Amino acid sequence: MRKNSKLFIPNVITLLSVLLLVLLFSACNNVDKAGPATATVSIKLNHSQSSSRMAGVSTSFTAGADTELIALVPDNTSFQQKYLSLENLYQFALTDLSTDTVSLTVPLDTAIKLYSYAYFGEIFTVSELQSTARQPVQFGNTSSFTISSGDTSKEVTLKSFDYSSGLLGLRYAGYFNDDLSFFDNATEETHASFVGPYFDNITTATAGTNYDDTYSVQWKGYFKAAETGTHTFYTKSDDSSWLWLGSKLTPIETLISERSSSTALVNNSGVHATTTRSGQISLTAGKLYPILIYFGENGGGDIIEVSFTPPSGTTTFNGTNYFFHAE
Repeated sequence: MRKNSKLFIPNVITLLSVLLLVLLFSACNNVDKAGPATATVSIKLNHSQSSSRMAGVSTSFTAGADTELIALVPDNTSFQQKYLSLENLYQFALTDLSTDTVSLTVPLDTAIKLYSYAYFGEIFTVSELQSTARQPVQFGNTSSFTISSGDTSKEVTLKSFDYSSGLLGLRYAGYFNDDLSFFDNATEETHASFVGPYFDNITTATAGTNYDDTYSVQWKGYFKAAETGTHTFYTKSDDSSWLWLGSKLTPIETLISERSSSTALVNNSGVHATTTRSGQISLTAGKLYPILIYFGENGGGDIIEVSFTPPSGTTTFNGTNYFFHAE
């Protein structure tokens, strides 16, 4: 019995040591899973305008914004104009624009930053913005900052920026032959006569004329209406051209995914000599509408021009202060 007792004690000690190690390992895992401690903090946003490229957007941010969605992210998270595509998102919240403050539950002693997505003339809830992507009119971001234990408030500078002028135009090898899916996997190419990649107007001076065969072009971005009322859009082309205009606040990616021959505002398709076709649509002043234009040259002469007539104006090719793209 005395011999067995000597064997028993070391075995018990070994077993207890193993159990202790298991408990310590489990505790460490639980700490890791729990992550850093958090605190709910009221953050004061000092808005500033880092650029003023879009006509009609007030340089005083809070003078015109009706909804500002704030995204709380780790400071190494890259900005995305599509807020639903943000990686490692901590939280979405809305700014109280009467006080320029936002309440957020933030991780303590962790480098974070805020991204801003603003809407003018539109009021949304967080759930509405999360359930359906809506294209913001203006963006913003802060520098990296941290919140420490005991902090109940914080003041940070948020620099607002908006869209850049011009539609993004890309030229592709081959004639799309009115196959709208062609551009999904087309091979991009360059040419000295095709001035780009950003276009404030689409004319023979920028898109070129009678200089090549079997190529196609896509222009995409946003059209900002200066007036409320019926707008007429025209394409003049040899050969095929198409033009779509989507609903306000709709991302350009949505317009591209939903485009079809039946939804085109202007259908100037087919292999033909120089032909002008048009379409009309009612737009609201100050709103952004996604715009998509396709052009293709099969052979012979080639020309593409895009123009529009605002409700109280004359027909113009000049898209300055009308054509924009989001970077």
